[in-house]
Amino acid sequence: MNYISRVGIDFKTVGSKDVSSTDALILRVCNHFGISKAGLMSKNRIRAVMEARTILCYLLTQKKLLTSTATGKMLDISHATVLHHAKKVIGFMLYDEDYKKTVNSFI
Repeated sequence: MNYISRVGIDFKTVGSKDVSSTDALILRVCNHFGISKAGLMSKNRIRAVMEARTILCYLLTQKKLLTSTATGKMLDISHATVLHHAKKVIGFMLYDEDYKKTVNSFI
């Protein structure tokens, strides 16, 4: 059983996207920020967890082309929060080249 099925994502919602690459992306983000997948899924608002969650929302919706609803179900947050996180990352990337390099290093 993989991570997405444990958190209750219906594979029909995800569609034909490569689930294993999504799981690998989640692992890369968690490893970069030094947090566990359980920590990422928690309601914890520690800076490293929030930053990881924010970047993951951007990567899943913009680069992997998952819907905000599917991403929200995966992270147990609302689709509006997912869109807010993605918009926040786009804004940061416009003005901070180091941040842009960090985000693009996950792709």
